[in-house]
Amino acid sequence: MSSYKLIAGIAIGAAAGAALVLFLKTEKGKQLLNDIQEGSEKLQGDLKIKMQDIDKTVNDLWEKGISFMEELEQTFKQQAP
Repeated sequence: MSSYKLIAGIAIGAAAGAALVLFLKTEKGKQLLNDIQEGSEKLQGDLKIKMQDIDKTVNDLWEKGISFMEELEQTFKQQAP
């Protein structure tokens, strides 16, 4: 029984793959691939911008943290007996 399911699964997978290849050769299929590519390029650009924003924010926070620690150190030095 399990070998029947395996053969049926392989046949269904092959049929679906063949149908997909045939679809992608049509104008609609080519347009779909083009749309996917353009969308992924846009997402990549958007992600790059967001990562740059995050990097800038983290660096700004890091610098503020360093400044705060330096000010805190100076305050303690001034208040030391």
